[in-house]
Amino acid sequence: MLANISNSFLFILFSMGILLEPVGARSECNSNVLGKNFVLGFPDNYALQNPNIQLHILLVSFNTEMTQVKLTGKFPFSNGSTFGKIVSLHPGEYERVIVPSEYEIIGTEKSLKTIEIESDYKISVYAIHLEAFTTDATYQSTRNGDNTLFAILATTDNTVVTVLLSNEIIYNGTTYSQGDTLTLELKRYEAVQIQSATSSLDNDLTGSIVDSNNPIAVISGHQCANSVGSFCDVILEQSIPVNSWGTKHFYSNPPDDGDFSRFRMIAYFSNTVFTYNGTGITLGPGEVWEDDLYGNGIITTTQPALLVQILIRINGSVVDPSLIQVPSENQFTPFLGFTTPTHAGGNINGFINFVNIIVKTDERPTIRLNNQSIVTANNSLPSLVKETTISDSDYTLLIVELPRMEALYFITQVVDESSPMSAIVYGYERDETYGYAAGLSLPSSERFVTINPFNVRQLGGERLAISLPCESGVIFSDVSSVKCRVGINDEELLEGEFTDLYNVVNCFTLPTFQVGFITLYVSLDAGDNFPFTGLIYIADE
Repeated sequence: MLANISNSFLFILFSMGILLEPVGARSECNSNVLGKNFVLGFPDNYALQNPNIQLHILLVSFNTEMTQVKLTGKFPFSNGSTFGKIVSLHPGEYERVIVPSEYEIIGTEKSLKTIEIESDYKISVYAIHLEAFTTDATYQSTRNGDNTLFAILATTDNTVVTVLLSNEIIYNGTTYSQGDTLTLELKRYEAVQIQSATSSLDNDLTGSIVDSNNPIAVISGHQCANSVGSFCDVILEQSIPVNSWGTKHFYSNPPDDGDFSRFRMIAYFSNTVFTYNGTGITLGPGEVWEDDLYGNGIITTTQPALLVQILIRINGSVVDPSLIQVPSENQFTPFLGFTTPTHAGGNINGFINFVNIIVKTDERPTIRLNNQSIVTANNSLPSLVKETTISDSDYTLLIVELPRMEALYFITQVVDESSPMSAIVYGYERDETYGYAAGLSLPSSERFVTINPFNVRQLGGERLAISLPCESGVIFSDVSSVKCRVGINDEELLEGEFTDLYNVVNCFTLPTFQVGFITLYVSLDAGDNFPFTGLIYIADE
């Protein structure tokens, strides 16, 4: 899968379905499941029985032409050589590439353990981290021992990353506590992995915020997480950039009526409000709400947020956990391609696989899975499909059971591409589970700005470089002057200025007694309107 590489992320731990991001896509306002340039890494897995891990990359072609794909790694092996491979993809097919196990990022380390992928046509890319009885395809309940972790991958030289930590870590022999900031300097192709200081159940890094002066990719997870009654499993996920989050999430569960998942809503913006069971819930930056949900439904928030799903029960049985980033409506896409993995556990028949498709109810007859109708013209359903309408919406959930084998699938529409949809792919077998969102369109928010530096001093006098969203529609010849405001009711405006970049403006901070997360509002009409917003963190001097 792929997403826009971005500068601001909020760590989501315990996840499945690594999203792989196209390098150099920062100038694009909208990305989807296809790209020509990717960067990826493989964080630490948990060696339960078999120490011989397998790192797989799946390359999927959506094209009608032969596609050349080049994979490059810079990490040196003991003999001084590096990893490299060129693959020819046939139209509409996929290829599995095995990456040497030396590319697994171990412990807390900085290394060159990244893989860059370049293609002459747009493709889709998936990463699978295989180990006996503990598998994750890219992309908390209760947590077992071992550490939470995250990995940061740099795509350009001179990348400075600031991490605001939600819990304690140890990096390079130094202990960082909750609320501390960790600053990292990375070169192109460098990856750094950070693990929690202890395996304590309270040492959860969810809610940590990472900011960078250059595009980066962030992968977060846990070496071995478990739900009540399950064994533990590795869970990994590449984080969706904050500027692509949405406000309307459609959630679903596996097919049995008794199946359920734990869902976590994670906020980045102040005053993120939603209603659950008739009660209004308000979250601030880095705060998390979670609960077990059955069936399907909609959760709508007043500010863009992130919803993640931890699979707990499938077909009436408790399974090892797998966490999935739930697509918001603005991330739906008109076409999808995905693969089901080979087995890695005790069942040689492979995973029992499912795909949950959410589509407009009226468009159901137009949906095709590998050119086969899921719903026929008279709306009768094949035996392997469960259909459920989603209350208070014009959407329907279709659940399709897929064959127990590694295979490639495409979901398309035969009429047109005017009705985007979402798909979540998941499966289970003995002692392991996988799951991921099959494809995401990742639009750039029209009002969210990226601010550097993210970590600001109380003393004031700092220049904030503010990158306006590329879809803002601003005509800079019509702009009167730049002003910034800290907080909703702050009447004292910060002076601003233009730069020589068309979408970047500066504002200058004033001395303040405030500490913690602060929302910054930006005006381009001398303070009459403040349509743009971003987040900074003021550290206690």
